[in-house]
Amino acid sequence: RNVMKVFNRLCLIVGFLITLTTPMAHADTIRIGMVLPDFTQNQLILALHDRAQAAAKEEGVELLVTGRGAAEEQVAAVENYVGAGVDVIVYDTTDSAAMTGAILKANAAGIPVVCVIACADGGEHAALIWYDYRTMMGRPLGEWIVSVTPAGGKVGVIDSNQADPSIRAIYDGINDALEGSNLDLVISPPTNWDRAAALNIARDLLIGNPD
Repeated sequence: RNVMKVFNRLCLIVGFLITLTTPMAHADTIRIGMVLPDFTQNQLILALHDRAQAAAKEEGVELLVTGRGAAEEQVAAVENYVGAGVDVIVYDTTDSAAMTGAILKANAAGIPVVCVIACADGGEHAALIWYDYRTMMGRPLGEWIVSVTPAGGKVGVIDSNQADPSIRAIYDGINDALEGSNLDLVISPPTNWDRAAALNIARDLLIGNPD
């Protein structure tokens, strides 16, 4: 449901941006370059991808979608869309610092940029579609952790990658809820959303922290 709300807002914003593009864009099919995290590894991102494709078909818009987990691949995808001269770029980054240079290139090319959920640290955005991961996801998770460990102790966390601003926001919410408790987070090295790596790291975490 939340994904649908996010994309419905995205459709409205992109529709507005299209009216601001050059007259040539109106003579041809509007092309939107969309860069997402690897949607084969995340059901929420997959739902956003599928809804985007359906909406683009309904509106007669050409939607070019790239799904990549690695930051450098996401950056390259945005730069490729800049080089291709798309009318609008939409993105959700896994590394806010790494993406900044690519967004600046889109700005220099005069291409409107829309950020969905996780944004670059710099650059100009025509619109932001934001989800409050801190309040809506991190804090409830932290409250649940406190409720099931009233005596305190250590809590192991298998990390994805805190270069992603949405992940940092989740941690902020968890820490909000843990404030004043007798709980310590033991955070693993980044797994970069790799399930096999996460399993191995989880084993190492348990061996290194039996308590």
